[in-house]
Amino acid sequence: MFPESGGLDIEGAKDSLETNCLELIFDGSTYIVKPDKLSFQHFEGEEYQWSYFYLECGQIEPTDVYDYDGTQDVMHEELCEIAPLEYVHRSAWDENMYGVEELSDEARLIVRMKGKFLIVPKKSFYNSVPETYDGRHHQMGRYGFKDHMESLMRMFNEEVKS
Repeated sequence: MFPESGGLDIEGAKDSLETNCLELIFDGSTYIVKPDKLSFQHFEGEEYQWSYFYLECGQIEPTDVYDYDGTQDVMHEELCEIAPLEYVHRSAWDENMYGVEELSDEARLIVRMKGKFLIVPKKSFYNSVPETYDGRHHQMGRYGFKDHMESLMRMFNEEVKS
């Protein structure tokens, strides 16, 4: 799940050409993040469905593709990469053109992001509840989210028992 919303299925991760960054691949889309901390949470005696990874990612300096005045908190930046580390406005991707040239097969859509990501099992209870797609894991922080998940587990287990 993304910092501000639900998510996509993660397919993999690899080192980025950007310094201290990773590329996360979701359903064929590439997200570049600067990881600060990766935590794994497993609750003793509970099924795997309550386990999760919590990935905290720091700010990546915005590119000069868009005009920022320095006061904005840039959560994400959508770009078209026309060559390694050469970014242009996302519209080039949408139009499959940069200037008068058609994009090469190597061009790709990139989203550079900061924030807290949550990775849960696809068939987990948490993933099946649409209300959890509101980015609460990002707002709560690592410890607050752990408390929240424990509360959900208790409610779920009490409901199952009755």
